[in-house]
Amino acid sequence: RESDLLGVSQARKLYRGELEKVQVRFPGDSRFHLLRSTWRRMLLDLSARASDERRILSVGFTAGALTVFNDVAMRYPHQTAEELWDLLRAQFFNDAHVERQRDLFEKCRWNDRRESVELFAERLRQLSQTLPELVSEEALTYRFIQGLPRDFHPHSAGWTDTFSEHVSKAILLAKLITETIGEGPMGQ
Repeated sequence: RESDLLGVSQARKLYRGELEKVQVRFPGDSRFHLLRSTWRRMLLDLSARASDERRILSVGFTAGALTVFNDVAMRYPHQTAEELWDLLRAQFFNDAHVERQRDLFEKCRWNDRRESVELFAERLRQLSQTLPELVSEEALTYRFIQGLPRDFHPHSAGWTDTFSEHVSKAILLAKLITETIGEGPMGQ
C-alpha cells in the first residue's frame, strides 16, 4: 500500500544517527562503501517509494560531497538510485582511493601502546568495510593475526578459528602477559 511506504523525512528520522556516522564528506572518503551498505539495508528494512530512493540517498552526503551528489543527480535525472551509485563511485572512490584503502587494510597493525586488542580488531573490521569487495572471514582473520606480534600467532592447529575466536584468545593472552610482567604489551 502507498501509505506503508517510507518517505524521505521518515528515513531521515529513523536513520539519522546511523547515517551521520557514514556520511560522505569529500572525494576519497573511506565511508563511501559504508554509506552504500547502510543505504541498501535501509531500503531492505523499510519499504520506500522508488521515486524517493534517490532523495533518501542524498541524506548520506554532506559538505562538498553533497554538492557533487547534487551535480551528478541533476545531470542524470532519469537514472535509478542504484545507477547513481555507479556514477558517484567514479566521483568519490576511484582506483587510487581503493588502492589506498586496501593498503591501509593490508598494513594494519596492533599498536599495543595505544589501543586494546578489542580496539585493534574493531579498527581492522572497519577498514575491511571500506573496501569495495566483501572481505571474507578467513581474510579478516589472517589480517588480524598478521597485525599482532609473533608471540600472539597461533600454532598451526589454531589457524582454523574464526575471527571472533582469535580476538578472544588475543585478549586473554594480552591480559595474561600484562598480569605476568606488569608492563606487558599493553604498556600499562
